[in-house]
Formats: sequence, C-alpha cells, structure tokens
Amino acid sequence: MTEQTAGEEECVELSIMTRPYEDGDLHFVLNSWMRSFRPYHAYTPDKIYYASMQDMIQRIMQRPSARCVVACDATKPEFIFGFVVADVPDSSDIYEPLVVHYAFTKLAYRTLGIGRKALQQFGWHSKRPIQCTFWTRFCRDTWKRLHLIQNDFILRGIEHGKWYQPNSVQEPENTPMGENERPMHERRAVT
Repeated sequence: MTEQTAGEEECVELSIMTRPYEDGDLHFVLNSWMRSFRPYHAYTPDKIYYASMQDMIQRIMQRPSARCVVACDATKPEFIFGFVVADVPDSSDIYEPLVVHYAFTKLAYRTLGIGRKALQQFGWHSKRPIQCTFWTRFCRDTWKRLHLIQNDFILRGIEHGKWYQPNSVQEPENTPMGENERPMHERRAVT
C-alpha cells in the first residue's frame, strides 16, 4: 500500500493469490499464530505458553493430514496476508466438516475475503461446516453464519471417525454404575 497524506484518498487494488506453505513461511506462521492466540491463555506464563504453543503448532503441521495454505500478494509472493492450517478432507462428501486448526489474516487486510479464498483450497464452501480446534472471538462471533463447530478434542487424540449426526445419537443404556463411576457425593464413605 502506498502512504496517504491528509485529504488524499488512494485506492490500491490487491492482487491476492494462494500458494502452498514453504519452509520460509515458518516464522510468519508461528509468530502470527502464537501472538494472535495469546489472549486466550492470559493466565499462562509466557515461558510456558510460547514453548508449548510452538511445540503444538509444529506437531499440528506435521500431521499427515495437515496442510497450510498461504494467502499472499500475487506480484510479491513473499508478502503474506494470512494463512489457514487445516486437515485435508479424506472424504469425498462435500458436507463432511472441514477441520481447521487456525486461520489468520493481518488486521489491515481483514474483510477482503482472504481467509475464504484460502479455505476454498481445502474444498470449503458456504454450506460446509468447519470444526475449529482453536476457538477465537472471530469463531464465537461468526459460528452460526459460517457453520463453525468448536472441537479441540481432535488435538487431544479423541477422534471418533464419523461426524456426529443429531438423529443418530443413542441414549446410553440404563446400567448400574460401579462405585468409582458414581459422583463423589454419592460414594460410600471408606471406614
């Protein structure tokens, strides 16, 4: 963008393209992700937060199904507007939820459709739900419109295959609970 002086308005048209992640993008991805997600761990000391987040992000990006798509300037591909880290869908079902770990766009370029353009590289469309493993204020504010679902269990290794279908859930059988399964206040005192 060019510098503007008072009273002048200049419109600069952006030429946006998406491309696969390259090794040179690592610093931008790590730094942007860790700094923009920092407010959601306000009570975690910096030393713990940054070491843990860097490890977690690198583990996510090493998942066999994970890919990072970078949105950048078409004339200067090294100038990055944002990125999306998501799992490549393993299903041809276009309504199977897409797993998105993180999406980031620089503040000055938000609302220009940059994130949507990057998401489309994963087969996303407006009717396809998205499971978000990192829930942010943006997710909270747009979850209905964008069909977002909070699901950080994926990162904890709790993946149950087929996606939850509201009409296919069965109630658990009414079986007696073992002593250790009862709530603490219902357990017998040990004497």
